[in-house]
Amino acid sequence: VDARWPEVSAEFRRYAGSALRRVSPEMPPLRTSRDFYLNPVSEAQRVAYLERTTGMKAINRPGAWGYLASLAQILEQAIRDDVTHLLMLDDDAVFHREADAIFGRAVAELPADWKILQLGSLQYHWDADWITWRSPHLYSQKGSCIGSHALGLHRDIFPFLLERARRREIAFDVGALSEASRAYPDRNFVIVPNIAIQSVTESDIRSSGFQQEADIDEVFATYRWTRADYGA
Repeated sequence: VDARWPEVSAEFRRYAGSALRRVSPEMPPLRTSRDFYLNPVSEAQRVAYLERTTGMKAINRPGAWGYLASLAQILEQAIRDDVTHLLMLDDDAVFHREADAIFGRAVAELPADWKILQLGSLQYHWDADWITWRSPHLYSQKGSCIGSHALGLHRDIFPFLLERARRREIAFDVGALSEASRAYPDRNFVIVPNIAIQSVTESDIRSSGFQQEADIDEVFATYRWTRADYGA
């Protein structure tokens, strides 16, 4: 779904011009990004937090709107086609030089009842409050591991993600994917070292506040990526 298509562009403009999300006064507002990722009561509460702190709609770019619509269509098609396992790769994914070997070791450690497998991520926090190590090459995240650029999904999680994506309230990675990870804390996994990272060219990397302010070396250090491993 291309956000430049007239009908999609018009749809986004209607959304962008709508009122910011509010929640019931009886529901305590989220105060910090930690609460946003780890301690939300509802997804509406998370949407309201983003819109209150930024002063704009939670999906604040036409491209993110089109991306969310695209993922919904992919999931719908996967369900219709009775797909059992789905791998989705964004066009800015850059692969590790030893991706095949790392993938083989990670899959050998992966339990049979997995739901989500992230080949790469944007992991900001690495202590036990945020992640749980499951094996030498896998950890589970608690809703805070953003980035959907290289994502493996089991069919059991398709309906959950599709229902959330269809709401069009919040970007896919911090919305549907984050919520699914909290719902299945023992069945979501991230491969380490990351098999795939997002492209780190100057034009591509500036997708968040942190990335806009940090230099490339700081970004790599934060996400625990080794530059030479990706030729970046």
